[in-house]
Amino acid sequence: MQIATLRKVIDRVSVVVPLLLFLLVLVLRFVVFREAVPDGDGGFGFSFLSPVLNIWKSWRNIAYLFYLVTLGLNFWLWFFDKDKKSRSLFTSYKIWLIGFIGTTFSYALAGLVVDLGFALYYLSLAISKNIFGLNC
Repeated sequence: MQIATLRKVIDRVSVVVPLLLFLLVLVLRFVVFREAVPDGDGGFGFSFLSPVLNIWKSWRNIAYLFYLVTLGLNFWLWFFDKDKKSRSLFTSYKIWLIGFIGTTFSYALAGLVVDLGFALYYLSLAISKNIFGLNC
């Protein structure tokens, strides 16, 4: 008798809990946390670097080609190494992956550095204006 009652409770809970979780996700998604929309065209640093964007893209593509060549060479060396004394795939690909991700986001990181540079510049102007009374 008690096992049948326990099964009924479990059946009801297994229907109610996913429904409550779904409703919680809906409330969190559409009421509490709204979708973030970018403001403007990507920041001052991104537009500041736009004259060199085409040169940046060509060097990035050359770096991608270099990554593909080193990836193929690494596989080839690993495959034909009879003693397996060379670096393992896992240690060399961690370094390779970090470089690949760095290359992919390099333009955005440079834009961020430019934005931070301008922020520090204007912050130093504000501080010098308040402390020294300079009219810059």
